[in-house]
Amino acid sequence: MLKQVTQIALASKAEQVVVVTGHEQHKVQQQLAHLPLEFIHNDEYDSGKASSIGKGIRSLDQSVRGVIIMLGDMPLIETQHLNCLIDRFEALPEDAIVVPYTSEQRGNPLLWGCSHFGALRSLTGEQGGKELLAHFSSKINYVALPSSAIHMDFDTPDSLLSAPHTELIRRQFPLLAQQDQSHALCYLDSSATTPMPQVVLDTMYQFETGSRSNVGRGSHHLARRADQAFDLARQQVASYVGAASKEEIIFTSGTTMGINLLASSLAQEWETGDEIVISKAEHHSNSLPWISLAKRHGFCLKIIPLLAEGRLDLSKLSSIIGPRCRLVAVTHVSNVTGAISDLTTLVKAAHTLGAQVLVDGAQAVAHGPIDVSDLGVDYYVFSGHKCYGPTGIGVIWGKLGALNKLKPFFTGGGMVHSLDLASLSMTIVKGTSRFEAGTPPIAQAVGLGAALQWLSQLPWAFIKQQQGFMCQYLLEYLMLHDQIFLLGPHNNEARQPIISFTHTQHHAHDIVHLLDQHGIATRGGHHCAQPLMQHFDVMASTRVSLGVFNTMTDIKYFINSLQQAITTLEA
Repeated sequence: MLKQVTQIALASKAEQVVVVTGHEQHKVQQQLAHLPLEFIHNDEYDSGKASSIGKGIRSLDQSVRGVIIMLGDMPLIETQHLNCLIDRFEALPEDAIVVPYTSEQRGNPLLWGCSHFGALRSLTGEQGGKELLAHFSSKINYVALPSSAIHMDFDTPDSLLSAPHTELIRRQFPLLAQQDQSHALCYLDSSATTPMPQVVLDTMYQFETGSRSNVGRGSHHLARRADQAFDLARQQVASYVGAASKEEIIFTSGTTMGINLLASSLAQEWETGDEIVISKAEHHSNSLPWISLAKRHGFCLKIIPLLAEGRLDLSKLSSIIGPRCRLVAVTHVSNVTGAISDLTTLVKAAHTLGAQVLVDGAQAVAHGPIDVSDLGVDYYVFSGHKCYGPTGIGVIWGKLGALNKLKPFFTGGGMVHSLDLASLSMTIVKGTSRFEAGTPPIAQAVGLGAALQWLSQLPWAFIKQQQGFMCQYLLEYLMLHDQIFLLGPHNNEARQPIISFTHTQHHAHDIVHLLDQHGIATRGGHHCAQPLMQHFDVMASTRVSLGVFNTMTDIKYFINSLQQAITTLEA
C-alpha cells in the first residue's frame, strides 16, 4: 500500500515526497529503496513521544508551499486526485486546507498551506494533524475529485466525515472480489471465519519475506526484526482488548486451545468436588474441555439453563454458583443466536463467592474493540480467524495476578530459565512465555496484530448502526413466514448480527447448498452447539452472520435467493 501511494505521489505535481518512518523503519526503506524519496526516521515516534507528522513537517524545505498529509491507514488514491488537490490549491489562499470528497465521502489526503506549518511543527506528545483540523474548520475547502472514488481514511474526525460507505471497506478484501458467473461472492459466514483485508495479507507477506526468523532466541538482525514484530503484535492485541499490559496476553493456536490450556492449568489448583459452571448455550470448545476435566478429576459441572429465546436464564444463579464454585465459563456472544450474555450479573455473582470468570469471546471481538477491565472478567479467549486475522492463532487475556498463579500444563523450549537433569529440576520463566512453549505462530500473530489494528480504526458507530438495520430487516422478513422458525431473540436488542433459522419442511444443508449456487456463503448444521440446538428441539439450522463489509444489497440478494431456494425444494 505504501509503495503504491508513494509512486502515485511521485507521479503527481508534488514538489517533494518525504516518508517519515517509525518502528517499521527498516521494512519501509527496504520496500521503497528503488524510489527517489527522502526518508526521515522519527525515533521519538517509536515510543509515542512525538507525532510523525510534526517531525515530517519540520524536515521540509522552507520553499515548499504546501504539504499533502496521507494518514497512516489505508488511502488508495490516484495521481489525478493529488493533481486535482494541487490545482485547486493554486487557486485558493495559501492558508487553505484542501480536503477531497467523492459522492459526499470525505477523507485523506489533506493538503495544508505553508501558513499552517508553524502549528504542525509545534506538535508534541501524541498530537497529530487530525487534531488541528478542528481549530482550522473555517479554512477547510472540500474539493470534488474526478470520476473514480477513493478509499476513505478512518482517522479523520467524525465532524469532517459523512457516513463512510460500507463498499469502501468491502474493497479491501481480495476474497470478496471473486465472481461466479454473474454473481459476486455474497459472504454471510463470518461467524465461522472472516476474510482478511489486504493490509493483513501485506503485513504477513512482508514479515515472511523480510523478517522471517524464530523469536526469543536469536541475535542476528532478522531475529531482532522478528522479535520486534512479535512484540508489536502482542501490544496491538493488548490495546484492542483494553489490557493493562501486553504481559497479560498469551498467544495460542485458537479459542479451543486457549480454553484447554486454561482448563488444564487451573485444574492443578482445584480439588475433587470443586464446581465449574457453564451454560447450555456454549460452543463445544467451551463445554467439552470442562466436561472432560470434571470426569477426569471428580469436579462437579453445573449448567446455567436457558430462557425460551435462548438467552441465559440467570434467575436462579444463587442455586447454581455456590461456595465450591471455582470457575464460571460462558460465551460472550452465542455463535447460533447472536445473543450477548449478561456478563455484569454473572461476574458479580461469581466474584461474590470467590469464583473466577472465563469468557469465550470468539464471536464478540470482530464487532468492535473489547474493554476487559470494564467487563470485569478474569480470562478472555478468542481466535484470530474470526476477527479478520489468519487461522492458527488465538489469544488468552488474563489478569496478571491470575496468570502469575497458574502453572503451565505443557512444556518445551523457551519456557524454562534453567534445567538440571541430575536433580530433574527446572526453573520456569516468568511472564507469558511460560505458556508459549516451542515456536509460536509468529507470522500469524503479526497478522492478527495488523487485523486488530485495522479493526480499531473502523468507524464503529456507523458500522453498528448499519448492521443493526440489516439485522432487523432480515429478522422481520424471516418472521413473516410461518414455515421459518427463528432460533434466538426476535428483536435486535443485546445481540450481534448472527441469525439462525430452520424451515419446517426443508433441511438446513439443502438450503445452504442451493444458496451456494447463487454465490452466497452461509452455514448449515448444529454449529458445534448441540445442547443449544436441543433446547430449540432442532437438529440443524441455517446461519447468516454479517461482517463489516456486508451491505443491504447482500441482505436483499440473500432474501431473494432464499425464496428461490425454497421454491426449488418445493417443486
